[in-house]
Amino acid sequence: MKRIVVVLLLCAVLAPLASAPILFDVIGRGLDAATTKRSSSVVVDGETISVGGSSVKAMKKSLAEFDFTTVSFSDRLAIYEEAKTNITWPVFKNLLLGFGSGSKSQGDRSGALVGTLLDSTAMTVLGVGLGLGIIDFLILAPLYGINDTDGNPFNNPDNELMQIAGGLVIGGLVGLGASRIIQAVLPISYGARHNKALRDGLGIQKDGFDGFALSMAVVPVLSPDRELSLGFAVASRVSF
Repeated sequence: MKRIVVVLLLCAVLAPLASAPILFDVIGRGLDAATTKRSSSVVVDGETISVGGSSVKAMKKSLAEFDFTTVSFSDRLAIYEEAKTNITWPVFKNLLLGFGSGSKSQGDRSGALVGTLLDSTAMTVLGVGLGLGIIDFLILAPLYGINDTDGNPFNNPDNELMQIAGGLVIGGLVGLGASRIIQAVLPISYGARHNKALRDGLGIQKDGFDGFALSMAVVPVLSPDRELSLGFAVASRVSF
């Protein structure tokens, strides 16, 4: 019973200490993400256009405010190359540095906040586990004459406190690994949606061709007398 009380008291003391700096970091990143707007300003025919925003939805709205069908394909392609988001580096940044840093560089506010919360939770659990192990080894063992009330060494791996500390450390490490894997996926999803919306708004196909250009092809045509022949088909994208 005494050991359970000791464990609970230590957790009550260590958890706030371990989570306080991380909590401030979460709050700071949340405020930073809420006030960050990722956009690119480009000049088209003497008019400055803001392409981008704080989300994919905001970017779609900014693109819809301008008629890009009047802009040459080379200029639209240049705008796309300037405004598109990178995917490779944010993936590695989230995987190696964590805390949503890669998502933040993309302008993905929700991804940055999710990464921060996941890593912060895992680091808090890991910190509490390490703290319990250190206190058990450096303080409780000498305090109780190396042995606890049952005659077991406090720093023995079979000790209840050390088992709890070890479980928390393992749980924190597993949680941290899972967090980094999840964060590695976030920039891929956001980057794909961002770049697709950008291409659609600028009239650029995925293969890099002009989506606004007229296309002509020879297709089979069924005549009124039900005889097949070849004919021309013309297709174009029309914006309203």
